[in-house]
Amino acid sequence: MKRDVNTDDWVIGWKSSYQSDLMTRFRSFFFDRAFWHYGQANDPEARILDIGCGTGFFMSRLLAKGYQRIEGVEPDARLIAPALAERVRISVATALPFEDRRFDVVYFFNVLHHLTRVDDFRIALNEADRCLKPGGTLIMLEPNWRQFYQIEAFVSRILSPVWGFASGIHDALMAEWDCLMHFFEHRDVLAAHMSALGYRLDPERRLLHQWVLVGHKPGSGKPDL
Repeated sequence: MKRDVNTDDWVIGWKSSYQSDLMTRFRSFFFDRAFWHYGQANDPEARILDIGCGTGFFMSRLLAKGYQRIEGVEPDARLIAPALAERVRISVATALPFEDRRFDVVYFFNVLHHLTRVDDFRIALNEADRCLKPGGTLIMLEPNWRQFYQIEAFVSRILSPVWGFASGIHDALMAEWDCLMHFFEHRDVLAAHMSALGYRLDPERRLLHQWVLVGHKPGSGKPDL
C-alpha cells in the first residue's frame, strides 16, 4: 500500500462535496449520531480532539452548539478552513502533537481508512489513547459496507459527464479506493486493539454505509481544567 490518498483530485473532490447542501445534511446525520450519545460528548466543557479534521466540518458544528475547547489535527493544509486555522495543527494520526492525557473526547470521523498499513491502525489508536484522559471516550466513524462504495463509484462515474459534483466525488473516491479496500480487509484490528488497551467497548453500531465503534478508557476522575 503505497498510494497517496491526498492527491489533488481527492482534495478538490472532497472540498467540493462539503460545499453541497445535500452532502452537508447527509454527513450531519451520521456524524451527529456517532457523537452525541456518549458520556463526555454531551458536555460543552469537555476538551475535544478531532483527528483528521479535514475542512473542520464537525468542529464547526460543535462550535455552533457552544463547545469551545476543541482542537484538530489535519495533515493537509489545503483542506483547513481559514476560520479554524488557529485550532488545527498540521500533523498525522500516528504522531499527535499533544501532551499525554489532554483530552476528554477523541474522535476519528472517516480517517482511519486512509492509513495504508495495519500497524498504523494500532499506532494511531496508541496515540489517541496517549492523549485521552482516564475515563475519556474514543469515537470512531468509519466505512461499513463495501457494496455501498462500489455502488457509489458506479453511479458517480455514470453521472460524471453531466454533473460536475458527481465527477468530483468519483475522482475523490478513486483516489482512496485502494485504502478503502485495505480497510475492509483489516478493520477488525481496531476493536481488537482497543480491547487490548483495556477499553470498554460499546456494542458496534452500523448506520447504512457507516460503522461506529466507541470505547471508554479505564479510569475516572474530574476532567482537568
